[in-house]
Amino acid sequence: MRTGDFSALSAALTDPFTGKPYAGNKIPSGSQCTSSQDCINPVATNLLNYIPAPNINVSAANFGSQANYLQQTPTPSDTNGFDLRVDRTITSKQSLLCAGAGNVLSAQSLTDSYLGTLNSFLPPDHDTEHNNNLMCRTTT
Repeated sequence: MRTGDFSALSAALTDPFTGKPYAGNKIPSGSQCTSSQDCINPVATNLLNYIPAPNINVSAANFGSQANYLQQTPTPSDTNGFDLRVDRTITSKQSLLCAGAGNVLSAQSLTDSYLGTLNSFLPPDHDTEHNNNLMCRTTT
């Protein structure tokens, strides 16, 4: 279908400019074109080089998903964290409890150029998350 051959479809494919069906459900390209409006644009054809071809079928096995491309990309991540707790008895009737925790999660998605796929125009995604909390309590 990337070359304009839609003959596998049962529905007739019509020219949006003339309203007439394409012969054999094939959109003309190159020397077959009678006018530039009737053809597949060569820029669009070149853009298809950056869009991966379908790699899964639409079926009940895919939960009826209409998606036809699947790529599972590993996402390396690092987590550094700490926990701190201090219990202090001030007097026989007073005590102090302080507890704190913190962590830093850093994750970076791998670019398609690293994976060797065609979508090398997407920038890498780098996410960093910082979580810190502190709680103090006194009892009397």
